[in-house]
Parts: sequence; structure tokens; C-alpha cells
Amino acid sequence: GLSGIIKGFEVDTSFFTGNQVPRVSIQAASINGDLPLPPWDSKPRKGTKATDEEVAAATAIGSDKWETLVPMTPLNPGYADCCNHFFPVEDARR
Repeated sequence: GLSGIIKGFEVDTSFFTGNQVPRVSIQAASINGDLPLPPWDSKPRKGTKATDEEVAAATAIGSDKWETLVPMTPLNPGYADCCNHFFPVEDARR
């Protein structure tokens, strides 16, 4: 991928009007080199958790030490008047 500066994130809950994720946090890291990615299964996995291989891959790249760009923040349900959540990021690092 290309390096860049993140200016913000938009989280859209418009498809969730009662079963939305109650909160979100966003972390990021600048990683050089290849990542140990698990095998990709293109079958839909709606409503499932990460596989053991995906958890192992996240652990291998130290995702527990990534910088938090958006701390744990409550989300609103997906009604038209409250479904878009924008989180500005003030960090200028790449």
C-alpha cells in the first residue's frame, strides 16, 4: 500500500436500526514489508468472529501495540438523522 496521512473516518450505521454495534474504536500502524496474511475465504461471513488464523495474523504484526486514532466511542443506530459518524484525526504522522 501507499503511505498517507489519515484525516478522519466515517462510520455509517445506516443498515443497523436496533442491532448496531454499540461502540467503535480505530487503531492504525505504519508497517513496512509484507504482512503475514491468513488465507482469504471469499464466502460471506456475516455475523461471525475472526478465525484463529486471522487472530494469529493480527498478533504477528503487533496489532495490540497500534496507535489509537479514535478511542472507544458510542455509536447511534442507523436512522437517517443519526447514522453518519465522522471522527476527525489530528495526528499528522504517516
